[in-house]
Amino acid sequence: MVKFSEEFRAHVVFDYLNGHVGAKKVAEKHGIKSEQTVIDWVNRYRLSGVESFEIRRPDRVYDGDFKVEVIEWMKRTGASLTRTALHFDITAVSTLHKWKKKWEEEGIEALYRQKGRPASMVSKKTNHSSKNNSESSPDLEKEVNQLKKENRLLKIENDYLKKLKALIQQKKDFEKNKPKQ
Repeated sequence: MVKFSEEFRAHVVFDYLNGHVGAKKVAEKHGIKSEQTVIDWVNRYRLSGVESFEIRRPDRVYDGDFKVEVIEWMKRTGASLTRTALHFDITAVSTLHKWKKKWEEEGIEALYRQKGRPASMVSKKTNHSSKNNSESSPDLEKEVNQLKKENRLLKIENDYLKKLKALIQQKKDFEKNKPKQ
C-alpha cells in the first residue's frame, strides 16, 4: 500500500517550493513524520519534474551488473545512499542499503543471486487459446490511466507556476510602487 498519493506529494513539494518555511514546517503542516521525506520529494522533483510524483510499483528488477555499477559509483564518488538513489533513480534508499550490506558481508557474487526459485523450478503455464483484441484492451486502459495521471500532474505543476509568476509580479509591483526614502 502506498502511503502518500501522487497528488499529495505534488502538493507538498509545491508548498515547500512556494513557501518561505523549511522542510520541517512543511512536514508538520502535512502530517509527514520526517522532514527528510519532504527534502527527498523536492530533490526528486528537481531532478525528474512531475514524473517524480509517479508511484512506481515494485515490479522493477535490477540485474547484478546494475547493482555492482551503483555500489562502485557510490564508493568511487563518496556519495551518500540518498544521493546515489537520486542519481540512479532508485526510489527506496533502503534498497541501496541492502545491496551495500550484501556486498560487504557476502561479496560481489551476492548481488548477482536472484530471489525466489530458480527458473527451472517455476512451472510454465501455457495458454493455447487464440489471441484476440481483449489482450490489448488492458494495455490501452493502462496507457489511458497513465496519461490521465500525467495530465493531472501537469495541471498541478501549471497551477504552481502560475501562482509563482503571480507572486513574482506582485513583488515587482510592490517594489516599483514602494515610496522612495
